[in-house]
Amino acid sequence: MTLWAWVGLIALITLFGTMAAANDGGSLAAALVASGALTELGRSLLVLVAVAAGPWLIGTAVARTVALQIVDLVRLGPPVLVAAVLSAVATVALSYARRLPTSMSLALVGGLVGAGWVAGGGAAVHWAGVARVLGGMLLAIVTGFVLGWLCRRAADHTVRPRHVRRGGWLRALQTGASALQGIGYGGNDAEKVTGLLALLAVWAGRAGHPFTVPAWAIGGSTLVFGFGMLIGGRRIMKTVGFRIFRVRVPDALAAQTGSAIAVIGAALSGYPVSTASSATTALLGVGAAHRLTLPRWRVVRDMALAWAVTLPLAAALAAVLMLALR
Repeated sequence: MTLWAWVGLIALITLFGTMAAANDGGSLAAALVASGALTELGRSLLVLVAVAAGPWLIGTAVARTVALQIVDLVRLGPPVLVAAVLSAVATVALSYARRLPTSMSLALVGGLVGAGWVAGGGAAVHWAGVARVLGGMLLAIVTGFVLGWLCRRAADHTVRPRHVRRGGWLRALQTGASALQGIGYGGNDAEKVTGLLALLAVWAGRAGHPFTVPAWAIGGSTLVFGFGMLIGGRRIMKTVGFRIFRVRVPDALAAQTGSAIAVIGAALSGYPVSTASSATTALLGVGAAHRLTLPRWRVVRDMALAWAVTLPLAAALAAVLMLALR
């Protein structure tokens, strides 16, 4: 490939990572900011450091899943990557414009399936890998809800009104839970960009076999996600943090803890799940622990619809783009 082709691929992956981080950053920070524990700047700095630490603490299993276990991107080549990422960018942008949190995992997987199918037929798609991703996504969403509910119930027995008024250790715990969320994000969502960047090294003949993830790809993905989270996410944060129900400090702590456990567990297993989805469902679990009528289920319905159409929409767009590229 020419120099400009390489530059274009890097720019495309950077755009995808920035938009995904802008979308996910709002969901990740919603509980923390809505409860008043940290300012938006403080939240951004905290999450940026935690995201940077995530791949080094958890590993790069998710990067390998994205690069090899949906479709064989090493064999199918750059056109499939271009079509998949462009479709994912368009899908995430559409959801962001409607102020709805979506899943970059579903968008990317859908794009890979659509482009891979057109490029190599149904046999080019690793359906077991797709099922593994979808199963992991569903598990993380359900686990996030259940853990959010359980953590809020536990808080009912340990947190008293005086603790909330004084702040102190309760806010310190909340900050720690946010850091755990960021680590899980760095070891899961950010790894999708890491895997795509590592593919560039493979195509350039500068990576070993079997597939390896170079340190520069980890560092590059961290910078991309940090930039995206610093500049975006406000619209999504308002939807998740303020429109579902009024979030207080114990609620935020319970939601962040439940979401962090769900995402870190998925990352250790190599499941590329969505931190945004698990963070949102954990917050729903917290609201339901108060009473089932507390969450504004109309808002929840709109978010669920956005998640449901993400994968097929991205797949359809990628198939059309792949046909055009061919």
